[in-house]
Amino acid sequence: KAIAKILYRFLLADKYSTEVEVQSIFKKYDGIVTIGHYPPGTKAIFMPEPEYPAAAKSANIKGKVVVEILVDENGNVEEAKIASGHPLFHKVSLETAKQTKFKPQKIGGKPVKVRSTLVYNFQ
Repeated sequence: KAIAKILYRFLLADKYSTEVEVQSIFKKYDGIVTIGHYPPGTKAIFMPEPEYPAAAKSANIKGKVVVEILVDENGNVEEAKIASGHPLFHKVSLETAKQTKFKPQKIGGKPVKVRSTLVYNFQ
């Protein structure tokens, strides 16, 4: 078990700044590392944006969808399932998540499987 703190700094018009600290807890079960947010140390090589579903757009439905993912040792999304979000966004979110490709996460120099989440905002 390990705890990591990440500091994000947001700038607005080069004048205003705010910082947000995120703490993640890593747990290893059966060779899979679980990370509480987008995998640190794992860079997205390919991360497409989901298309806004026509039915949701015409109904003026907005919101975010959280997709739980399992990234394999090669950086491919092996599994994806919806954690939350409007049902009209589910199909496109799952399809998009499965297309995402990451640089493999390594621990001790060896690639490992990683559980994490992707968040898509439909506005």
